[in-house]
Amino acid sequence: MTWTTKALRTARNAAMAELVPPPSIVACLESQTRFLLTTHRRPDADAIGSCLALCLALQRMGKQAEVILQEPVPESCRFLPASDGVRPTSGFLPSDQVVGVVLDCGGPPRTAIREEDYARTNPRIVIDHHATNEAASSLHWVVPEAAATGALIYSLLKRLNTEIDTAIATNLYAAIATDTGWFRFANTTPESLDVCATLVRCGADFRSVSKRLFEERSFAATKLMGRALGSLRLDCKGRLVWAILTRQDFADCSADDEETEGIVNHVKGVHGTEVAVLFREASDGTTRVSLRSEGNVDVGKVAQHFGGGGHAPASGCTLSQPLRPSTGQVIAVLRDELDRVFPSGRPSA
Repeated sequence: MTWTTKALRTARNAAMAELVPPPSIVACLESQTRFLLTTHRRPDADAIGSCLALCLALQRMGKQAEVILQEPVPESCRFLPASDGVRPTSGFLPSDQVVGVVLDCGGPPRTAIREEDYARTNPRIVIDHHATNEAASSLHWVVPEAAATGALIYSLLKRLNTEIDTAIATNLYAAIATDTGWFRFANTTPESLDVCATLVRCGADFRSVSKRLFEERSFAATKLMGRALGSLRLDCKGRLVWAILTRQDFADCSADDEETEGIVNHVKGVHGTEVAVLFREASDGTTRVSLRSEGNVDVGKVAQHFGGGGHAPASGCTLSQPLRPSTGQVIAVLRDELDRVFPSGRPSA
């Protein structure tokens, strides 16, 4: 399809119009007094930055608000303002006097809160930018066109007339910068660049965000990346590339799953790649899968097929079975998808 300048502008304006938060969510945040914020398991910088930014804003408005996570904040994100105030789920007491706010995912079973506990919060708000979000909530704001959940929180705070100070700005900048791949991915728009410029003017510490989340890797994470890149496999005439990390790899590198962040993007960097995959063997016997696409294959639907979710160009899932069968099943589905998109893409046997 050929896009004219006018058509592009029309599509972008339509998408941006959806960044206006629903009045019902604005009214809830203004009228209620107690809030509990959470996000998906193994949270990234968009998830954590969005939670922290909204939590800080609500506290500035005189509300009681806190963030809870199932796991500790990842080491790479512990420099973010207010990250030291995140609580574990172990001390969480559900109540119908607390508003449950889920960001960057649809709610249980992927969040830090048990489904029965989440159901006892009232009301419940879901804010997300994943097209695979199917959460059932009356206060539901999902905009797949948004560059990041952080972009939605920025629009929400503007509507609430909340001051965006240095701490809030830094969290939102981290959210948007990372989810746009440092402004390299297709979800980068003039509007998202404008928002980040505004956040810098508000005091966002973009230097620390770039250094801690883009430039730096721990020694263990760097060794682990070497293992992954050393395991690369090619298929479909180079259009499909994948890497594998076993439990032994993690043990040898003294690394954990948190330190795989960003590896799949290096796999995707192989010239000619249409789809890149990173398979990780977890200690509980499951297999974690990260998928990236150049755009011709919707890996969000592939992940959803295996019980996961995400976006068309970036997604993930966890298979409740060992590494070998999981790898075979996912690769088989991707081969079929690439054969459909590129009929001559796979070499003959």
